[in-house]
Order: sequence, then structure tokens, then C-alpha cells
Amino acid sequence: MACGRPVVCSAPAVRGLRVEPGLQFLQANSADEWVNAITTIFNDPSLASELGIAAAAWVQIHHLWDACLQPLTEMFDVHVHDTDPTIEVTP
Repeated sequence: MACGRPVVCSAPAVRGLRVEPGLQFLQANSADEWVNAITTIFNDPSLASELGIAAAAWVQIHHLWDACLQPLTEMFDVHVHDTDPTIEVTP
């Protein structure tokens, strides 16, 4: 997804991710669905491009280090200030 390429995957592969089939990837759970999804991507370059762009954008929003570390940074800031309010934390 991060590489901006169209993705086909099963439901278990994206469990826990807030992605939508048909928007960031094509979902395939059976052999026939895999064949149909891959055929669709090869036959529709516009859709393949849209899926890749949407997937890469989703990764940029949800999985950059800054976004992933933000909750930890906030927790650290609260803990440091709770234990010693004279410590200044700079980003």
C-alpha cells in the first residue's frame, strides 16, 4: 500500500486496519474473487491507479512515524510533568 501500487488481499490481511474495500484495496477471499480482482486491476488501469494513490495516501496519514508516536509522546509528556513540573519537554 505504501508503494502506491494496487493491492488485492483477503479480509484477515487487513483486520485491524481502518481501510475500505474498493477504496484503498480490492478484497478477495475465494479463488474466484482473487481471479476477478486481479483481472479487474489489469483491465482497468484507471482503477488500479486510483487504488494505489488512495492506499499510499492512507499509509501517509495513518502510519508515518510522527502519527504513530504521537500517543506515546503525549503519554510521556503527561508523565514527566506529573512527576516533575519543572522539566520542560520540547518536541
